[in-house]
Amino acid sequence: MNIIINNQVVFNQDEFTLTLVRQPENYIKLQPITSLVLSELLEKSNNTISREELLENIWVGRGYAPSNASLNNSIAAIRKSYYTLTNDELHLKTIPKVGYEFYCDKYIDNNENEIPDVLGNKKESRYNPSAYSYTIINFLSLFSLVFLSLYFYFESVGFNEFKSKTYSEIEKIGICNIYGYNSFAPKQTFDNNIKKDLNLDECYGPKDGSSVDIYLDFNTQGGKYIFYTTCKNKKGEDLEQCMNYKISYSTR
Repeated sequence: MNIIINNQVVFNQDEFTLTLVRQPENYIKLQPITSLVLSELLEKSNNTISREELLENIWVGRGYAPSNASLNNSIAAIRKSYYTLTNDELHLKTIPKVGYEFYCDKYIDNNENEIPDVLGNKKESRYNPSAYSYTIINFLSLFSLVFLSLYFYFESVGFNEFKSKTYSEIEKIGICNIYGYNSFAPKQTFDNNIKKDLNLDECYGPKDGSSVDIYLDFNTQGGKYIFYTTCKNKKGEDLEQCMNYKISYSTR
């Protein structure tokens, strides 16, 4: 689903991208956690949203410990990405001891195959709170429901198939153990271009005897994507709190 922000930038929630409307070839890919923060801000836009609400909905609600540092990094990444594409400041202000104030014009476009032509119809595309607020809440609520349903389904499966696959350890970062599948030389395939797109926030968590296992599948779809899964790994217990991710990457 595309959300157009201020008639300047298209936010694709499924691909985690911000794309410039005037020049669709210019885009920035966000980290998955940053994309979730932006989705939450858009759902609550033209209002003040507290830090506690963001941490509860994005981290605690998905079974993770709240991370103020990760939230700060995500807010900074959203501001920087928008400014990099548009040279304009996003109205996303920090309110000390409260949270964030986020105002923007926005509307939803479900045609994901192309960037919508909002420039030729700017007057018609201006966000009108009375006309669009109910629709936006419905769409984002549906998106959240689907996302959470998939999350709990995959967690219930337990990802036991990992135990039957052949994998090799690539690297250890903090408390994260990184493994690779479907590559004769996973360490050589695991380059910095892949590493910078991974969500490694949890790798720098407290050393409490548990670890985070990251499984990379190098069998890409036409050389465009790499899939990876992160799982909590507590000693003496099965893998838990597993989440799947897809990142854009070209091996050609």
